[in-house]
Amino acid sequence: MAADGDLAQAEPLAATPGEAVSYRLRDDQPPFLESVVTLQIVPDAGGGSLLRIIHQLDAANDGPPTVMRAA
Repeated sequence: MAADGDLAQAEPLAATPGEAVSYRLRDDQPPFLESVVTLQIVPDAGGGSLLRIIHQLDAANDGPPTVMRAA
């Protein structure tokens, strides 16, 4: 089975020990979209913990401006 993507960088984008860590992912197929996944541990009402996974895709228009030239 093929992977859907890989870490864009091995180091986390952000980390709060015992609370959350965020990583940048990159699709392994064109157009190689990038996204951020954040893993959060939060307390629940019963005294336990919940693992929250937040996956955010970067906006399609976040890239560099398109340069066009008339020939």
